[in-house]
Order: sequence, then structure tokens, then C-alpha cells
Amino acid sequence: MDLSLSHMVVTALVVFVTVFAAERTTVVKTLSRPQRALFVGVLVFLVMLLLNFVWPDNGQAV
Repeated sequence: MDLSLSHMVVTALVVFVTVFAAERTTVVKTLSRPQRALFVGVLVFLVMLLLNFVWPDNGQAV
């Protein structure tokens, strides 16, 4: 199994930015802690799904 370092770095940055941005919105601040975790988890899932549609990691190391 080949690992793509560039895909891993971009994935980590996208997750970090998504969580950082979500935690600073007023919508998330009004939610309880379990609701906030669910909201951010679904948001990260959707962003990662979009990233992998745009840039699929097919095992070709760069």
C-alpha cells in the first residue's frame, strides 16, 4: 500500500480548517455539546467526501 504524503497533508489541513471554522460560527455556539459534536462530525464527513471526489487518492504515491 502506497501512501500519498501530499493527500495526507491536504486532508489534515482541510479537517483542521473545517473544525476551526465550524467552532467559530454562531450556529454552532448555540448548540449543546453533543449536538455540536454531531454537527461538526457530519460537516467534516461531507467536506472529506467532497475532497475525495475532487482529488481521489488511488494509491499512486507522489
